[in-house]
Amino acid sequence: MQKQKPALRQLKVLGQEEVTVPAGTFKAWKAEVTSAEGEAGQVVFWVAADTHAVVKSATTLPQMGGAVITAELQK
Repeated sequence: MQKQKPALRQLKVLGQEEVTVPAGTFKAWKAEVTSAEGEAGQVVFWVAADTHAVVKSATTLPQMGGAVITAELQK
């Protein structure tokens, strides 16, 4: 942690869509977080419109060959 440096991020709301995860189907806002300094990688997440809970996220890791880690709200 001591080697981590502050990073400026950019948040872009991509729109609203219906997303289905193990916990159900949600009307959600889709948003993307990227580096404002041009670094590779991104996080896309879906936030339920009614509860404001994150119901799904997908993180792209360039340091792992572009691997994508996906997390979904469970039942």
